[in-house]
Amino acid sequence: MKTDLMILTAETRQFIAARIEELLTAAERTKTWLAKHSGIPITTLERKLAGDADFTLPELARVARAHDSEPHALIPPTFQPAVEP
Repeated sequence: MKTDLMILTAETRQFIAARIEELLTAAERTKTWLAKHSGIPITTLERKLAGDADFTLPELARVARAHDSEPHALIPPTFQPAVEP
């Protein structure tokens, strides 16, 4: 069975990493804290924040939950559904 994988562009990886870093800074939390509260190993988290690997959707959900946020807050607006008036 073939599975279609979504490969993120470098720009998208950078956007996501920047949003996560912004959340950490605003909450005065560390990557170690995030790793512990999201269940993502620190080495994996650091690799993904460096843009060397993609975050999966479940990982983004866990990161958002750790920050008491929603996953859509971590992704570029182009991936978010349009809101109709």
